[in-house]
Amino acid sequence: MTYATERKFETHIEETKAVKRALADVGILAKVHHGTSTSYRWLQIRVLNRLSVPHDKEKCGWAHCSENCEACAESQTLYSRTLDVAQIVTGRSGNHDDYIHVSINFWRKEKQP
Repeated sequence: MTYATERKFETHIEETKAVKRALADVGILAKVHHGTSTSYRWLQIRVLNRLSVPHDKEKCGWAHCSENCEACAESQTLYSRTLDVAQIVTGRSGNHDDYIHVSINFWRKEKQP
């Protein structure tokens, strides 16, 4: 099987472990796995870090909003950092067969002590 870019790992298990370890090394907690069925080659990353500032649904609505929203800016920075680390570790470009899906739940608040 040929891929759009050269992969650095022989198996999905090796790739998953390497990405999870690299993300942890830069302080990003995440669940990392590969898709199933038609997306079985896709690398899926669900970031578990909580944002320091919760998204204000009353002020900003449900979607990502302006650059004035601290939660959206923090979420975008975390997304970019996560994707950069995954691309460096895996050698994936993030396109088609090399797809990397990053999801961040930017609605979650820090747990109160």
